[in-house]
Amino acid sequence: MKLKRYIQFIKESLKEDIEEGNLWKLDEDQIREYFIDFEDAGYLLTVEFGFVEETTKHYYNRPSEKKEIYTEKVTSGDNVRPAYWIRIEKSSSVNSEDITDSLKFVYSILKSEANADITLNDADTDVDINTTIIKGGIFINTEPNDDKSGEEAESYLALFVKQKESITITPKDLVDFYGWNVEVEKEGQLWAEIDLEDLSDYIISSRSDYKDSLVKGQEHMWDYYDISNYSPEITSLFQYDLNKENEILTVKSIIKEAGGLEQTINHIGDECDNDIYEKVKEMSEEELIDYLLKERFYDTIKQLAGLNYTNSEIFQEVRDTVANWEMSAHCDDNYDEIISSFDSIVSDELGQYEKVEKEITKFYTSKDAEGNQTKREYKTDVTYYQFPYNNDWIKEIDSDYLYNKDLDDLFRDWVREQSIDRNLNPRISDYGSVDKVKMNADIKSFLTKYLNN
Repeated sequence: MKLKRYIQFIKESLKEDIEEGNLWKLDEDQIREYFIDFEDAGYLLTVEFGFVEETTKHYYNRPSEKKEIYTEKVTSGDNVRPAYWIRIEKSSSVNSEDITDSLKFVYSILKSEANADITLNDADTDVDINTTIIKGGIFINTEPNDDKSGEEAESYLALFVKQKESITITPKDLVDFYGWNVEVEKEGQLWAEIDLEDLSDYIISSRSDYKDSLVKGQEHMWDYYDISNYSPEITSLFQYDLNKENEILTVKSIIKEAGGLEQTINHIGDECDNDIYEKVKEMSEEELIDYLLKERFYDTIKQLAGLNYTNSEIFQEVRDTVANWEMSAHCDDNYDEIISSFDSIVSDELGQYEKVEKEITKFYTSKDAEGNQTKREYKTDVTYYQFPYNNDWIKEIDSDYLYNKDLDDLFRDWVREQSIDRNLNPRISDYGSVDKVKMNADIKSFLTKYLNN
């Protein structure tokens, strides 16, 4: 009973929104005014707003029978007739006044004002208004001119008022009728929203590889990559990674780091092949750079940079930059493949969706030296998946449990009930695709800065 009273409270709290809409021609205050004689005579009146639903009852040995019933369950796209279910109940304070004519009056006025068809019902069946007496109680099936011959209605008498004009229910009508909270509306469409982490918990198996990487993001993936594996050999660096301008700037920077042109040539004479020294000893810096870059295996540049590439800080900086770009690209591409695999599962299992990035505030707790805890906040970007409203989300839910809900929660509950348990299957690559234009712009920036100092 507590649940029933709570549901009734929720329904009543929505009546103001219902009455402001255009689904029902009458509001509750108007209806109660028509029934003022009933309330004065001690009868209890309950007014509910709903719809007409046509059902078919099938029989074994006779034709099927169609019947209109009152319902509070409606979905988007339904072509329905708005209806009222007005229940009259006897209370302990009912007096003996005969208000049968008042019943006929409200029957007539509701039919006219709401442009409606009306039937009378008790707990079991339809009731004939012409054989119904309201006098010290509710009596049905009375004989003409004999108001003592009827039987008292078992529990109540209800007017089922059915507006003649049908309407097509829109998603917005559902929001008004059920009192849903909707965070996202776009172009008249309702959308449910859920973040990537929660969605993955609902549809990805806990045993699935890559789930941690999917949820924790690229920063988590960096733990699985070793930057030393991406540091280029000198031949690869000059032939595939650096553009022409940066090849020249790199060698020019090595010459500066060695002390200038004269010191560089002397070093070649001391440490490198004598034949090479004889060729370069009279060269200008531009000529020396051109010569060094045309060597087949860049042996002299190796010598100048250090045999293990560690003596020249500027050369190592260039290699580290390339390694960072290569590792980052590999990580990014594989993370994109993980996301792509996830998105494919989302599309297969849940249909149409859109993705958005939102900056949200999160909190963490830190301790000071004395052990005192402080709650701190920080901003972070979170990926959200948005899904357009679908009647499937509420198809199996009883109408009593649809009132005053968040659309996001209705969607979450529906997804859980699908019991999806999929595995991620990304196409993991052995390398990434580096944006070499941006990488070379980065390298040029610090080389130019070094040379200008």
